[in-house]
Amino acid sequence: MGNANPLAVMAGQNAANQKVEEAKDGLKTITGGKTDEQKAQEARAKDRVAEYEQKKRERAERKAKLSQQWAANKK
Repeated sequence: MGNANPLAVMAGQNAANQKVEEAKDGLKTITGGKTDEQKAQEARAKDRVAEYEQKKRERAERKAKLSQQWAANKK
């Protein structure tokens, strides 16, 4: 094996690298180009946004209720 043709070895490595890249491209197509970690991060971000929006609504409701109470007490 010590006298293997360097060009043949390089050609074999290039072919193997190309197959790896094709497999990666295929996986990206299947997963939409996102890893599980990226999907998990997006899900956490959506949860944070939903939680923020819920708190925002609750604050607005609380503010409206207190404003009404304040107006009623002022009369």
